[in-house]
Amino acid sequence: MGLRAALRIIVCTLNNFYCIPVHFCWIFVLQPLKWFATSTYWVVEGIMFRWLLSMVALWSYSTGYHVVELGDDVWDLIFERTLVLFNHQSTSDVPLIMAAFNSRKGLSNNIMWIMDHVFKFTNFGIVSWVHGDFFIHGGKDHRDASLIQLGNHLHEFYMPRDRKWLVLFPEGGFLKNRKAGSQRYAKKNNLPLLENVALPRVGALKVIMDNAAADSH
Repeated sequence: MGLRAALRIIVCTLNNFYCIPVHFCWIFVLQPLKWFATSTYWVVEGIMFRWLLSMVALWSYSTGYHVVELGDDVWDLIFERTLVLFNHQSTSDVPLIMAAFNSRKGLSNNIMWIMDHVFKFTNFGIVSWVHGDFFIHGGKDHRDASLIQLGNHLHEFYMPRDRKWLVLFPEGGFLKNRKAGSQRYAKKNNLPLLENVALPRVGALKVIMDNAAADSH
């Protein structure tokens, strides 16, 4: 079991080392297409982006985890403008989410992710930045400015590129980092003390509803 885990770590690490540079080589080669056939460029970029998400989905597949879907079938909304909210427990959420998304043709390449700004400085964060994902700053010092930037980003990237699904983590970060603050806020405002999730932050949600949702009608 230990050898298998070590081999898996090596394979996943090597995937990161060679797949992402190759992705950017193709992005560079395709730049003329971006100038002369913008919509075609973004279709091709979306396909390549989905291939990279497959690499991340491999992290959970190779461990033996499989996604089981329960409840209403949301896949009929793949080509509709849709806001998807995920409770964010830890980094391990992401491979499982990508595994679920990647099983549906045409979905992963039409998604815009909203994530913490620290991920912009990772290797996959650079890929997401090129794809048009949004990196939001948390905290009181940056909150208002980040929400204004999100509204602008929706109009400049999400809608012109005809993205469909928006992925938002309503807690604003990992549960372990938000739980204590969430419970303090709950006590102060006579709200339930939640153990497995944090109280959602509605700032980004309101911006999305005021901009992307309003534009769809």
